[in-house]
Amino acid sequence: MLERLNKLFTVDDIENFKRKVLHISTHFENSIILNSNHSSTEYDLIFAYGLHSFLSSNRNSLKKLDDYVNHSTDWLFGFFSYDLKNEIEPLKSENLLIHEIPNIYFFQPKVVITVKENTVDIKYISGINDMYINIKNFPKVWKIYLSIINNPAVDNQNRILLDTTSTIDQDIYPTHWDTKLYPNGEYELYAELFDSSNNRIFTTEFFN
Repeated sequence: MLERLNKLFTVDDIENFKRKVLHISTHFENSIILNSNHSSTEYDLIFAYGLHSFLSSNRNSLKKLDDYVNHSTDWLFGFFSYDLKNEIEPLKSENLLIHEIPNIYFFQPKVVITVKENTVDIKYISGINDMYINIKNFPKVWKIYLSIINNPAVDNQNRILLDTTSTIDQDIYPTHWDTKLYPNGEYELYAELFDSSNNRIFTTEFFN
C-alpha cells in the first residue's frame, strides 16, 4: 500500500474550514468533496485533490478498474458514466452527445483530507513524483539542465535531474522525481537553458 504521511489538528470553526475547502477545490482539475451532511458515522467530510495517478477508459473498463484498484491499494475517487452500460450489455446510446466523457474515470489523489466533528486529518503522499519545466517564453531552447545544489545527501553524479537534448519544440519538459534517490527534505534547484549552439540563454534563480 502507498505510504501516506498525515497531520492531525482541530479547528474551532469547522463550517468556515469547509468553505475554505470549497474555495481551494476550484484550483485543481482533479478534486472531489464528499459531504455526509452529518449522516456518516466515520467522516463528516472528505476532500481529495491533486493527481498522483488516474484511470480513464471507454473499453473493458470494469476489468481495468479492478486491476487499478488492486494495484493502487489506496484512496481512489471517480465516477461511472451513463454509457458504461454499453460495455456491459449489447446496448447503444442514441441521445445527443453534449459532453465527451469516458465511461469510467478514477484518480488517486495526492492529498486526502478527512473531517470528523472538529478534527481534521490530512493524509498526503510523501516526496515529489514528477516535475514539469515550462519554457514557453524561450522558443529557441535546445538543451535543458535541471540540477540539485547545496544538498550533501545527494551524490554529485546524481545532482543533474534532467539533461535533455531535443529537436522537438515543446512548451513543457517532464522529469521523474525518484523518491528513493531523493527522499523527503528540502532541495534547492536551478535550471539552465541552452540554444542549438550550446550557448546558455537563461539560468533560473534557485528554487525549492
